[in-house]
Amino acid sequence: MLCQGVFIFKSVQAKEGGSFVNQMGQQVNYNPSFEVKFDEVDEKNLITERKIKVSQDEKELVEKMKEIKPYTKCVFTFDVGFNSKGTTLKLKDVCLPEKKDK
Repeated sequence: MLCQGVFIFKSVQAKEGGSFVNQMGQQVNYNPSFEVKFDEVDEKNLITERKIKVSQDEKELVEKMKEIKPYTKCVFTFDVGFNSKGTTLKLKDVCLPEKKDK
């Protein structure tokens, strides 16, 4: 299911892969990715910074975001997924909002 929202784009930054040991003593590896930071402004004008990971395979999307200036209002399109552990969001597209004619 796709959903859209207007957010304030802040940055996109490469994150290295790595590993850590979980609570059961098992090593968990994770791949390099990109971290996207953006602000959500709610109906009470409260600002909350949000972060989402984007796969390094999403090169076209990342390049598109690198062209956007920080603090630009953007429309984000997410793919919303539901599973036994909860809800997942995958960033699918970012674009500038369409200007309305007066």
